[in-house]
Amino acid sequence: MKKYIPILLVSLSFAVVITVDGNGGADHYLIQNAINASNHGDSVLVFPGTYHENVNFNGKNITVTSYSGEQETIVQPDLNGPAVTLDSGETEVVFSGFTIQNAFNSANGGGIYSYNTSADFKDLIIQNNAAFNMGGGIYINGGTHSLDNCKIYGNDVGDTN
Repeated sequence: MKKYIPILLVSLSFAVVITVDGNGGADHYLIQNAINASNHGDSVLVFPGTYHENVNFNGKNITVTSYSGEQETIVQPDLNGPAVTLDSGETEVVFSGFTIQNAFNSANGGGIYSYNTSADFKDLIIQNNAAFNMGGGIYINGGTHSLDNCKIYGNDVGDTN
């Protein structure tokens, strides 16, 4: 008589911290690459510097925060479009400790564009952004959001040329 021993396979998933430093010495050079490498529940920790990129959460429920705060960690995209985009059903995002500046979107939301998502925005400076239609600094349509200690000023809407 053969004996069978049941085997139970358990998959454990742990949240990790992914680091970003544009000068090297971290997991990634770009915030977007760290977001792409993340899984739900992970944290992305961004070291001081100016990041010339557009950031899209791509449906990830993660925390993206700066190491040194909004005075020293800047997102300033070189390309048209929102500096930060949440539009893929994110429900538990924390975005904290950044200056978002000098972004332009030919539609809605120059600095931050959030559509039907839920996010906590903390300790942000959203300045000198522009959008052609609505929300030069921040555009929110649907979902649940909180803004804690966010400074929003010097943004523009309409034909900015």
